Amino acid sequence: MKQQLTVHLDPALADYARGESARLGVSLSSLIERLLVLALESEMGERTYRMAEAGVTAAIDRAIQQQANRLAHLTAHTAINAGIAAELAVALIAQATSPEQARALRDQARYRAAKRLKEKLNVMETEHPKGIQDSR
Repeated sequence: MKQQLTVHLDPALADYARGESARLGVSLSSLIERLLVLALESEMGERTYRMAEAGVTAAIDRAIQQQANRLAHLTAHTAINAGIAAELAVALIAQATSPEQARALRDQARYRAAKRLKEKLNVMETEHPKGIQDSR
């Protein structure tokens, strides 16, 4: 059962609504009811979208944070393992030659590795001058 609702409208809007209901061949009440339903559905859709958007954003942020944490963990382990490998290499070279020659070879290897890394970073900067940017 429908309920009666009194609405006060601007005279121009009321005239327009009357004209549209006549043009469509429906009662003024039916036209206003349909327009209210459409407006409320639109508002509910927007609210639902905003809630869904917030949920998706939070899920993406959590996933990115987990991957960043994992990357930090792997980076730390890589640095530790690289340090261990370097010390073992120096020890083996020192056994085969002398401690001074082992340190000189280690320093030379560090220099070459740093130079190659710098060259690769320069190439990356040339190919992708803006890098990775936050799109939010």
